[in-house]
Amino acid sequence: MSENIDMDDIRTHRDGTDGSVGRVLAVVTSHDELGETGYPTGWWVSELAHPYLALTNAGYEVDVASPRGGHAPIDAWSDPNDDAAQTPADFVSTGFLENDITRAKIMDTFALSEVDGHDYDAVFLVGGYGAGYDFPENDDIVRIAREVWGGDGAVGSICHGAAAPPPPVGGGGASPVAGRTLPGGADVDETVGR
Repeated sequence: MSENIDMDDIRTHRDGTDGSVGRVLAVVTSHDELGETGYPTGWWVSELAHPYLALTNAGYEVDVASPRGGHAPIDAWSDPNDDAAQTPADFVSTGFLENDITRAKIMDTFALSEVDGHDYDAVFLVGGYGAGYDFPENDDIVRIAREVWGGDGAVGSICHGAAAPPPPVGGGGASPVAGRTLPGGADVDETVGR
């Protein structure tokens, strides 16, 4: 990996001169421990790598943000290069982690407090066990989702990314998911580190 990467060359140009068809924000966790177990955790690589590839192939620019900004911890079980990997043959995730540009984006994520959702056409919340700790009741996630949704954008999540509360929208404060059945992980999955 190149040591001379200029983040200004990697991050999206705010004036729209990057040639993309739109902008998407991927939100990953900053949390790195399963409860108080001492076991490391973080975001799940394939849950960012695969959508990232599909979105960039379709012409979208994808930025990566996290609650604290900076380095975003990866769950070793999801890293195909780690001995603990559950999917060591995931070549999309391997390529994502070994690419200079994407690696730089996860090593220096935007802090959610600095993100303006109006700048994005979509936001998706990436899973991983860490999301279960710093996504619930995260005011910045709610604010950004509300801003994207209010601009007729798309808001979505993958697996544990659904731990974030859906933002209330409209004058009555109703949730966009009120009365709907949504996919998600089983409650038993959440007892792992608690």
